Amino acid sequence: MLKYQEFKIYEETINRLAQGLIKISENKKNYISLKFISNDFLLKLIKQVSTFEYRKAKPVVGNSVSQDFEVCFPAPKIGCIDILSNAIENLFIKSTKLIKNPPIQKVQFNDIAIQKYLPYSSGISPHKDHKKYISVIIIVTLSGKSKFYLCQNRDGSNAQVVDDTPGNIVILPATGFKMINNNFVRPIHFVSDITDGRLSIGLRQNIEL
Repeated sequence: MLKYQEFKIYEETINRLAQGLIKISENKKNYISLKFISNDFLLKLIKQVSTFEYRKAKPVVGNSVSQDFEVCFPAPKIGCIDILSNAIENLFIKSTKLIKNPPIQKVQFNDIAIQKYLPYSSGISPHKDHKKYISVIIIVTLSGKSKFYLCQNRDGSNAQVVDDTPGNIVILPATGFKMINNNFVRPIHFVSDITDGRLSIGLRQNIEL
């Protein structure tokens, strides 16, 4: 088994994350997408999560958010998931050191969910992640063909496609992310257009745990 120290973190990736965090804090960007995971490691992640137990998500949750997927939650932070989590935490340590006044404190993921969408699932409607999640939220798509969107409101207005290509990590700001001359607003996002299924991991820092 690989150790997270062996997870290659390139200087270019460190610099891109640092610049992305600054742009979010300046309200010039609303998400970051970075190529980070090798194809070989993706396959290991897929193999591991395929052994987990899943349950059907509640079809409707708070604020009338519709959900059509199976979920493993809380997912165990073991094996490749632990390696990935530690590698991303290490990436943030390196990147925030380059920022004079970083908009986030140390990232420590303690809340992990894996979502499995079947082909032609209706996905999940526009929503905000709970305010108990702080700093940043990481979305990693492992496989499938779908679209992940950011939008302006719960009606899905002005939807913007996010590059969540398998192998990328998508970074969204969460509660406590420091903005310059702006008030922080939790991003609204949704998943749809699922033509070939979707398997994804969400890594979060939950202050209630």
